[in-house]
Amino acid sequence: MSFVKSRIIWFALSGATVLASIVMLSIFGLNFGIDFTGGSLLEVVYPIERPAQENVKFALSSLELGVSSVQLSGD
Repeated sequence: MSFVKSRIIWFALSGATVLASIVMLSIFGLNFGIDFTGGSLLEVVYPIERPAQENVKFALSSLELGVSSVQLSGD
């Protein structure tokens, strides 16, 4: 089998790939989403009329929730 005869080349290729992965991981790191960093997502539906985004931000600021963001979705 030629695969077994060239095992040194395959070990070197595998080691180079692992080394490149470790280097790239140490340089760029991982980008964790909300799944891993924690946090909450709350979606609110208004049956009649949606209030202005500034009014919602102002109402949330008085609750002292920490860092929060308000994003519009839907129509």
